[in-house]
Amino acid sequence: MSTSPTLLLILLSTACGGGGVEVIPAATPDNDEDGFDADEDCDDRDPEVWPGAPEIPDDGVDQDCDGADAQTRFGYVDDTEATTYTSGYLLGNALTVDNELVVTHLGFVARWPMGQLKAALYADDDGLPGALVAWTEPSSYEAGLVELPVLDTALLEPGTYWIQLATSEGSELGAGPDATVAYVEHAFDDAFPDPHPEALTYEGPRVSVFLTGELP
Repeated sequence: MSTSPTLLLILLSTACGGGGVEVIPAATPDNDEDGFDADEDCDDRDPEVWPGAPEIPDDGVDQDCDGADAQTRFGYVDDTEATTYTSGYLLGNALTVDNELVVTHLGFVARWPMGQLKAALYADDDGLPGALVAWTEPSSYEAGLVELPVLDTALLEPGTYWIQLATSEGSELGAGPDATVAYVEHAFDDAFPDPHPEALTYEGPRVSVFLTGELP
């Protein structure tokens, strides 16, 4: 007969001549011997996983038991649809950052590149782009996945952000399902506004924009 690890240890007490029974719970096991028992450890089969363990990003494993794997890329890289950018506008959509991240690059999916493109990251302000957080230099680019380095890295807290793009001549970019797109008029040679002017919006193909970075 097998013995359960949670079997209660029963000791007979004879103190004062009594015949009572004292029930003492057995200790919760630490199966992977990482110093955290099964009640605390989110995976008691893996000694590299325990509350507060060093997190390895983008591996699909929640090493530190905070409820999710840390990631270093957030946004959209789908290319199922296309959207055409015209010059003279600052345009983009929102994305969600799930963990602290030092942003190092802003990116997009280019299908038909023309001229130059630049990108800016804005904090969310009640569902629209707000304060400027980070931005890139104008850059030429090729078709495919494009990552532009930001001029100054910034520590992002979890939350909603907007990536807004401007193109010098127009471009066809990858896009996905419909979402809210925010836009304002913007001359390509002008500096990114801070804060973002009150934007107009429409529901249309979600632009494939994303950000990447490093864990702090």
